[in-house]
Amino acid sequence: MKPSPKTQESTFNIRTSVGKIRFSPTLEINERVRSAREQGKEMLHMGFGQSPFPVHPLIREALAVNADQNMYLPSAGLPELRELSRHYLSEKFGFDGNEFKTVVGPGSKELIYDIQLAVEGDLLLPVPSWVSYAPQAMLIDDPIIKIPTTMADNYHITAENLEKAIVVARQKGMNPKKLIINYPNNPSGLTMPQSRLEQIARVCRKQGILVISDEIYGLVNYQQNHASIAKFYPEGTIVTSGLSKHLSLGGIQIRCCVRSKGT
Repeated sequence: MKPSPKTQESTFNIRTSVGKIRFSPTLEINERVRSAREQGKEMLHMGFGQSPFPVHPLIREALAVNADQNMYLPSAGLPELRELSRHYLSEKFGFDGNEFKTVVGPGSKELIYDIQLAVEGDLLLPVPSWVSYAPQAMLIDDPIIKIPTTMADNYHITAENLEKAIVVARQKGMNPKKLIINYPNNPSGLTMPQSRLEQIARVCRKQGILVISDEIYGLVNYQQNHASIAKFYPEGTIVTSGLSKHLSLGGIQIRCCVRSKGT
């Protein structure tokens, strides 16, 4: 018998951008808390932005009634849900829903990543900010322009430091084209007044910047009615939000991306 030929080992190269990503701090905290609780330790969990309350009976009933709905849907989402989401969010967040279209997705994280992937240009990012924004940009090799914030400004950018960051970046040969803002903010929990949003909107309109506005915590804002920057900059804003935070549906991912008809 002839010896079987030696199997050639396959080598697979991982993208260099993946090697730059470190393990998610929130996931690491979650795993540490779970391990400590399994050991009988009492822990105050500050890792996930996840409600501990049970799912409302009406939601459970609706899910049960529709459990047999297992057919593929249109890629942008169920038309009835898209229409309902557009009107619901525009009413709650204070912008004109007629100027926007809606896409339904399996989570804000994926929707925001998809937007970053689709839109060319460097990312303007306030610091501190949610842990997934920067790694998403790194995965697609988009440069990140960090905008420092201060406690005095509730850890949110101002119109002045935003415009300064844009001007300085362009002087360095960079191409700032998109900005992610998140309010109420993760990790600070603080939000922005309408006057601040209006000022930021003016800068973005003047400088041609797309705003990706992560408003997933908008309906757990207990101090005042939540207002969206889309009210002041509808032609250049994409709003992402969903049900998980205010309806305790962290593991049932239904998120909406409301974009202006011009974007």
